[in-house]
Amino acid sequence: MQSPFDTFAKGLIEAALSPVCDVRIEEPVAADELYSDAFVVPRAPIEQLAARGLLGRIASRRCSIEAYSSRPTLYEVDRSIARASLVRARERRSSALWIIAALRPGSVLRAWRLQPDRSGLDGVYTSRVRRAPRVIVCSELPATRETLLVRLMGRGETLQTALANFHRLPPDAWERAFVPTLLLRVRSELERMTASTEWRKDELVRYQQMKEEFDRFMADAIAQGRAEGEARGRAEGEARGRAEGEARGRAEGEADALRTVLVSRGFEIDSRTEHRISECHDVAVLRAWVARAVNAATLDAVFDGETSR
Repeated sequence: MQSPFDTFAKGLIEAALSPVCDVRIEEPVAADELYSDAFVVPRAPIEQLAARGLLGRIASRRCSIEAYSSRPTLYEVDRSIARASLVRARERRSSALWIIAALRPGSVLRAWRLQPDRSGLDGVYTSRVRRAPRVIVCSELPATRETLLVRLMGRGETLQTALANFHRLPPDAWERAFVPTLLLRVRSELERMTASTEWRKDELVRYQQMKEEFDRFMADAIAQGRAEGEARGRAEGEARGRAEGEARGRAEGEADALRTVLVSRGFEIDSRTEHRISECHDVAVLRAWVARAVNAATLDAVFDGETSR
């Protein structure tokens, strides 16, 4: 059975990176039920990955990501390395291994002679050895928006600070699309995860309110997109007759609403996606895509009706 931390960390990695990467959660790597927490293949341009902060930066190349709620031991990291090696062997392609540790794993850093990353970001440790693990220590990261999603995988004071930073994000912040929902899923364990005896039920009420606020923001954005698209579609269709103008307007409205939702969720609208949207004139289909886009984890889930996590 997964721990609440596992549920939260895997859900956060998937929700944050799925719009810009192909993310496979609990990727099976062997017949004896070995799983990698997440295997990530970048799909979007580098600038869109960078917009996802530190988590997007580490996903700028194929990688396995393993998250630990405490201080991983050498044995635990050895198992992570074994899983990552099996993934590389199966894929027959190079990929990195990132360890996200809530607390500093001194024995791991010493054993692999990991050094502070050349980027200069505190809490990130790498090596010139190509297949050495790369480690992020949540408790050592600076309290910036770039590191926020990774710090939410921390514990104790680190997690408390990250939650306080999250509270101060603007109402339309893309992180608000999924973080409150994930926090509500682990509500029973938040006091233990934050190591705070002062954790109050009103915090959960706040996350529920955040989720509802974002839902209202999305509803308003959809309504605005529909209105603007319908007006443009009617104007373009008037020359061909009233009925056709109204039909075109409804389709344009749904298409604009879909674009608005996808952009708000952080999805990339590339030329292939834009072609698929603009070439569909079936209002019912477009409306179904809009409904799925609000919660879908991937573009496939939007357009092909796959079940999102």
